[in-house]
Amino acid sequence: MALCSFCRKLRFRPSDVIFMVLMCIALYFVYQYQFAEIKREHAQKNAARKEAFNALQKACLMGDESACQKAYGSTAQSTK
Repeated sequence: MALCSFCRKLRFRPSDVIFMVLMCIALYFVYQYQFAEIKREHAQKNAARKEAFNALQKACLMGDESACQKAYGSTAQSTK
């Protein structure tokens, strides 16, 4: 098998391999941490949206027409 001239000059020392493995492990944990942060922020936003929607539903049940339109859109009809 013929190797190009660049490939013949590549030499991996054991310290290079250890460094590469350590960097892969470090980057994996950084990725996991960032992904967990994104998930947590998304869950907080969803909780806030759910709470706001529940408040709109409660106001709509009390007879507030503007809350009904915000919660269900302009196609919602009043049950009065």
